[in-house]
Amino acid sequence: MATARPLISHATRAAASWLELRPPSKGRTKAFVSHAYGDEEHFERLEQSVNSSSWELKVHPRGDEEDWRRECEQLIRDSDAVICLVGKTASHRSGVDWEIRTALSLNKPLVAAYVGGAHENAPALAKAGIEPEEDLSELARSLTERVRKQALFGHTQASGPAADAVLIEQYKALLETSENLEARRQTLHTFFMSINTLFLGAVGLVAKETSQDAELAIATVVLALFGFSLCGSWRRLIDSYKDVRKSKFDLIQGLETHLPAAPFVAEWISLSQSSFVSFTNLERKTPMVFQCLYVLAALAGVAVAAL
Repeated sequence: MATARPLISHATRAAASWLELRPPSKGRTKAFVSHAYGDEEHFERLEQSVNSSSWELKVHPRGDEEDWRRECEQLIRDSDAVICLVGKTASHRSGVDWEIRTALSLNKPLVAAYVGGAHENAPALAKAGIEPEEDLSELARSLTERVRKQALFGHTQASGPAADAVLIEQYKALLETSENLEARRQTLHTFFMSINTLFLGAVGLVAKETSQDAELAIATVVLALFGFSLCGSWRRLIDSYKDVRKSKFDLIQGLETHLPAAPFVAEWISLSQSSFVSFTNLERKTPMVFQCLYVLAALAGVAVAAL
């Protein structure tokens, strides 16, 4: 008797396909920053060290005790993660300790860093087994990894053979969507190659007739500018596919940390140690070549029209 396939297979594949078709989010990762009075300069340093287009840092000025706790809890609840700056007085500040315990109770990804020469950990962090980083510059990277891990595994505490089977099905679905992405990227590249070859041929045919006709020369310039902008869109799409592919690889890497083997991570390590040149870098050169040809055509048209 054939073994029935688990129902989760269809569900995870459908969910993965929906995620794949969603437009990329333009929002920033929101992080609540906990720090003691006197450590504001370190918060400003942190703001300068993170990418403002990717991160939105929040703090709450302490005021009335009751209002502060209620509003601060809401800020932490609305944040994607929490950063704690452990200064010299942080270990003695009940406010910092309360913010840390609140973040942990809300199951928020949390990272910390020593600032101002401090080396004494905050009690709530020590109790949770979180050791602060020694350098602020490592916080963004560490927090990105924790936010991703939280998104992958933080919603469930299930374990055992059933959970492992679901994880494998999700891994397969992610690999399938990654392969589909590569196929679509190749189709896109072929389409733009074909359309630009035909378009450039049309520009060339018009250009042949421009030697004595200023209007046709102007038409050549217009067509060349249109082709140039078309190649710009081509390059932006290539970059977008690169970003989506990297995101998928990050998720694959995260899932492989919970699998017996990590073949894709091992493959990437092997490639990084060779003279490997990414396909994206090669693909981006093709529209640049077409753009150079369009520029030459436009200059020729301008020269004829000016005579």
